[in-house]
Amino acid sequence: MKKRLSILALVAFAATSCASYADRPLTMATGADKTTAFVGFNLVFGSAGVQPEAVLGVAHGNTDSSGDLRGMKASLHFNLLNAFSPSKVKLTGIVGQTDKQVELGFGYSFVNSGVFAVGGVNSNHVVVGADVWLSGGLEGYIGLQSTGKFDEPAFTFREPV
Repeated sequence: MKKRLSILALVAFAATSCASYADRPLTMATGADKTTAFVGFNLVFGSAGVQPEAVLGVAHGNTDSSGDLRGMKASLHFNLLNAFSPSKVKLTGIVGQTDKQVELGFGYSFVNSGVFAVGGVNSNHVVVGADVWLSGGLEGYIGLQSTGKFDEPAFTFREPV
């Protein structure tokens, strides 16, 4: 008799435990994709002194459920002291969080006819970095861009069954 009562108590406990979890909503994070065009203004510091440049580009980022971001940027740069002529193009990968990323890639200069490596940091609307020429030389830059912050992961709620 005690054995049957123990089994009944165990079954009743298991049923009420399962029922208490079934009526709770389930929260799940899903990733976010964002592709956006941007404009910017940079000050470039190099052997030619300080040069202002305008930037037009597109950025894409994929944020996973934990908030980690991976993506890329493509940008065309224009020298403002030389009749708004195209000066260089860059293609970079970005990794980090939605509000700050490290940027690494390469570019090509129409002015110097040369390839260079790109390294920098993006934080909301601010960019800081350097272009390292494969033939030797370095240009630093600081700028403002309209990209801002990438989208946070979305959270979905599932109602209990």
